[in-house]
Amino acid sequence: MTRKRNRNRRKNVRPGRASPAPAEPHSKAHNARILRIKRGRSIALFLGVVPLAGLTACDIGLAIACLPREIYLGIWAAIVGAVIGLSIRLVLERRRFQQQSPSG
Repeated sequence: MTRKRNRNRRKNVRPGRASPAPAEPHSKAHNARILRIKRGRSIALFLGVVPLAGLTACDIGLAIACLPREIYLGIWAAIVGAVIGLSIRLVLERRRFQQQSPSG
């Protein structure tokens, strides 16, 4: 009995439990969409550093980075809007998947 328990622990399987079902095709497509949205949101967040770098470069004395403050605020507004939009899309995509899944 002890040997069997040790074997099950090594496999990380509990006795009497079935193995998890393989992922369904629509689940894989959902995961791919979620990953794509997360990647886009990460890129948008990274691009949010660009206006900050421009303002800092202008303060340091790099003349090419000196743009009116309204331009930097406009860039930030566009980036924040994109991040919020992608976050909303991510939440809606998860809800749609949960409503479509039979176990959700």
